[in-house]
Amino acid sequence: MGLNRIIPTLTAAAVALALAAPAWADEVEGVVVAVDGGEIVLDVGRRQGVAPKTTLRLYRRLVVQHPVSGEQLEDRFPIGEVQPAEIGERLTIVRKPTKLARPP
Repeated sequence: MGLNRIIPTLTAAAVALALAAPAWADEVEGVVVAVDGGEIVLDVGRRQGVAPKTTLRLYRRLVVQHPVSGEQLEDRFPIGEVQPAEIGERLTIVRKPTKLARPP
């Protein structure tokens, strides 16, 4: 499936990630910027501290408008953990993620 079809879906169902780090470390967040076949591309890389065998936690971001109050409600829900296959300065590729609660 081409990226042109996937990107609008990602905008509607954004997925955030957090680097699993010691409790004292700051959490780093990024976004899934592309899904193509069995690959997920994340907008974090070496500059943000991603290294081989880093555990990345994927979350699904959900934003809804409350039907009565009109308030915008936002939350995120964990969908699984993955490890990088390739790490660039600003991007990370995850291949064939398994055991995700839902697709990203």
